[in-house]
Amino acid sequence: MKDQSKLRILMLCEYFSPFDRGGSEWSSLYLARQLIKKGHHVQVFTPNYGSLPRATKNRLVINRFPFNKKLSPADAAISPYWHTNISWWAKSTWFLFKLIAGENFDILHVQGKYFLPAAIIVGKIKHIPVIVTLRDYQILCPLGFCLWHKRQRCSLVEFFTRDIPTYTEYYQKESSRFLKIISVFLHLRLRFISFLLRLFARHVNQIVFLSQSQRRIFAANGLIRSTVIANSVSGKIKPLKAKKDQVVYLGRLTPGKGAHLLVPIFAAAKLKPQVKLLIIGEGFLTHRIKEQIKEYHQEKAVKLTGRLSHRRALQELERSKVALLPSLWPEPFGRSTLEAIFHACPVVTTTLGGPKEIIQNIFGRTAKPTIPDLSLKLREVLAKSDHFQKNIIKHEASLQQRFVSQPVSQYEKVYARLLKARQP
Repeated sequence: MKDQSKLRILMLCEYFSPFDRGGSEWSSLYLARQLIKKGHHVQVFTPNYGSLPRATKNRLVINRFPFNKKLSPADAAISPYWHTNISWWAKSTWFLFKLIAGENFDILHVQGKYFLPAAIIVGKIKHIPVIVTLRDYQILCPLGFCLWHKRQRCSLVEFFTRDIPTYTEYYQKESSRFLKIISVFLHLRLRFISFLLRLFARHVNQIVFLSQSQRRIFAANGLIRSTVIANSVSGKIKPLKAKKDQVVYLGRLTPGKGAHLLVPIFAAAKLKPQVKLLIIGEGFLTHRIKEQIKEYHQEKAVKLTGRLSHRRALQELERSKVALLPSLWPEPFGRSTLEAIFHACPVVTTTLGGPKEIIQNIFGRTAKPTIPDLSLKLREVLAKSDHFQKNIIKHEASLQQRFVSQPVSQYEKVYARLLKARQP
């Protein structure tokens, strides 16, 4: 019988260090490190955007297969086209099969949804259980605006009459008519890709969601064979220290993240002159936010940093009194929310999605996704920042249990159950 205290786990990641693009990559890295600490052998399978084909760091083996697109570590994420074409399906499947043919793995753990076809095909051939952690809603709907207001994905008619016009309003307002027409065909293609990924997802041995909120949305769309395991975090909660009079935002500058609300919320809160707003991130709303800073006369109070390294971003969280994260879409989890709390930084976020399950109105406040309510909660949390920081320290043991110890133990139980089911 397989010694389940020492499993060989292969994680399939669309991006991985040094080409990490957001919280998903850090969540995968933290989980890999924690599994290694528990005695398991973990490897990563990822495209080679311009690094060594194989590398080992702190006992974590990274396998990079040939890929057509090269990036620098500072580059933004590339278009989904690169992970949804025939070349991708063929290469990811072939090189995954080659890797597994040379090494024995007990579990294939899909961290990036676009690896689902390769994992299912190779897993079936080699009789290896496949688990997928779904971190967004794109296998339900490629645009997902329908899920901002309801749990069921849109019909094809709604996709054309609601989701695409909403996308055009948010993302292509200044585009030419020709580009808007081309965009419609691209969206239709992505709709078909979502359908294919959904078909493959029904063949995995286990689906993992990050929050109960995310699970309810997928259950409403027929994916019910699942469990909930939160993202993990590395290290202990940072001790209390003097904070700057600073509100911080960390994330992509996109409508779903509510980035266009940051300056209006900050201005509406009418905070003391010494309080500053630091916006960390990049995205197509950068220009609009710069215009808002002038419009609301916040030139001395608001600063955009662009994209910072993960380490520097966490340092700013540690220095700040409040993290303002006004998401307008139902966040599956809320990595920035968790990182803020573990750096003793209370959070103001919306009632949508997973973040509210993390803060529980103990480590910050949730608000309706409106400027008046968010500005009101921002004033409250900023005024009581010391109180919320002490709450974080008071609940340190339970936070460590929920987001450090428990996730890796839950994954171990899932792995063990799948291996037991595989045995004759």
